[in-house]
Amino acid sequence: MFETQNPDSSVNVISVDKYDEAERKYSFCIDYVSPHKQRKHKVNMLLLEHEEDPTKKHYTYICNFSRLLGGQVQTLWYNLHLS
Repeated sequence: MFETQNPDSSVNVISVDKYDEAERKYSFCIDYVSPHKQRKHKVNMLLLEHEEDPTKKHYTYICNFSRLLGGQVQTLWYNLHLS
C-alpha cells in the first residue's frame, strides 16, 4: 500500500532470524523485496518482534545498512537492490 501511494519510493523489509551464541551475532532474513527497484527513493525497514508476544511487531527505519548487518551486508544488499 505504501508503494502504491508513494510512486517515487520502494520499500524492503528484513527481520531478525536468530542469534548465534558462538559467533555472538544476529542473522537476518528478507521478508519483502520491492519489485520497484528503479524508484528514486529506497527505504529499508527492520521488522522487530516482541520475544514473548509474537503478535506485537514494530517497523524501524534502517539508516545505516552496513552498520546493522556487518559482514552480511553485501549478500543482502544485492538481493534487495540488484537481483
